[in-house]
Amino acid sequence: MSEPGTLDLDRVFDEMGLREESGGVSFWVKAVPRSGSNSMKLTPGGLTVKLKSPPVDGKANEDLRRFLASALGLRPGAVSIVSGETSRRKKVFVMGLTRQGLFDAVSSVKSAGKLH
Repeated sequence: MSEPGTLDLDRVFDEMGLREESGGVSFWVKAVPRSGSNSMKLTPGGLTVKLKSPPVDGKANEDLRRFLASALGLRPGAVSIVSGETSRRKKVFVMGLTRQGLFDAVSSVKSAGKLH
């Protein structure tokens, strides 16, 4: 059981619909365009990514792919949007990543104070 004020990443990953698939993982994110800066926030309800760019001509989708790739230490081509291109709720697929790899990446970013 986790301490009060801490996130149970397994539960959060369940909320995100995290699935290991052939060659990578897929999960849902909430994208918030036209924000003050690019940032991620992990909550009990899942992952929210704030993006500076507007949702025009696919700009926010491209920024989401690049931001997630950077945060996970991957190349931008490893992240693709599977569904929800015109919605705030998007399903992404990250090639070459496992559930444990995502757990480790999110845990290290969170512990370094970069995830808020």
